[in-house]
Formats: sequence, structure tokens, C-alpha cells
Amino acid sequence: MQDEHSRHFLVVVPLTLIAEDLAQVLRDAQPGARVMMATTASEAMNMLRDGVPISAAFIELRIEEAASSGLIARLRELGARIVLMRDDMPEGLGPCHLLDMPFSDAHVVQLLKTFG
Repeated sequence: MQDEHSRHFLVVVPLTLIAEDLAQVLRDAQPGARVMMATTASEAMNMLRDGVPISAAFIELRIEEAASSGLIARLRELGARIVLMRDDMPEGLGPCHLLDMPFSDAHVVQLLKTFG
């Protein structure tokens, strides 16, 4: 994993208020980290064109949308840990982490600690 000052996070959440809240928690937990926000899978895919390694991607989309758009595959290519913002793990998606909604700052920080 990159050092904390070069970490890049991607937040893909349709509701801007939730995305902004999570982005702020990530910035507070990892000062110097860059947080990109998207509301759709296609918007996120456009952000990933430059190939910047992503430390973790927090996704609150229908799994079918995230997978069929190529977003999950692209994130894996970029070395991202995938965090699904839901309460269950879909089958066949590969290794992912869960962040229950509604999330707490402490839960996000604890999850980041498990990443190293």
C-alpha cells in the first residue's frame, strides 16, 4: 500500500451528501490523501482513465451496475481494495470489504487500519 500522503480514494455514491461526508472522514483519517467522488459507475470510469493507483474504492451502487460497467475490474487493475457500502457480500465478486450503512467515522477509520 502507498504511504498515507500518496493514497488515492474513490467514493462512488449516488447521494452527494453521503459521498461528501465519507470523503471528509477519509481526508481526516488520512491527511494528504486525494479523494475523488463520483455518482455513477460511468463517471467513476472516466476518473480512472489516467491509471492512478487507487488505495480503496468505496462503492454504493447496485452490484450489477458496478460489475457490468467494468468498474470493479478496472479498480482491481489499479490495485484498489473494494469496499461495498452494504450489509451483505454478493457472490462471485471476488475479495471485497463491507462498510455497513449508515457508516460511522470510527468504522471507516477501523477499516482503513486493516488496510495497513
